[in-house]
Amino acid sequence: MGLNLSALAVRERAVTLFFIMLLVAAGAFAFLKLGRAEDPNFTIKTLTVSAAWPGATAREMQDLVAEPLEKRLQELTWYDRVETTTHPGYAI
Repeated sequence: MGLNLSALAVRERAVTLFFIMLLVAAGAFAFLKLGRAEDPNFTIKTLTVSAAWPGATAREMQDLVAEPLEKRLQELTWYDRVETTTHPGYAI
C-alpha cells in the first residue's frame, strides 16, 4: 500500500491549508525581495564637435575642417564611429 497524497490532503484539510498559505506567503516575500534593476547602470559617452567658418563653402568645410578633425578624433581611446554634417560655414 502506497502513500496516497490526495487522500491525505483531503483528510487533513487544516494542514493542507496551512501549507498553501505558507507557500503563498513565501512566494510573496520572494517577489518583494526581487532586484529592481536587471541591468547595471552604464553611461554612454558622446562627444559633439562643432566648427564655424563664416563665408566657407560646404566643400571647404568638409575638406579643410571636418576631415582633419575626424582624423584627430580617431586617435581617441574607445572611439567607435563618427557622423559628420557640413553646411556652408558650419560643420558638426
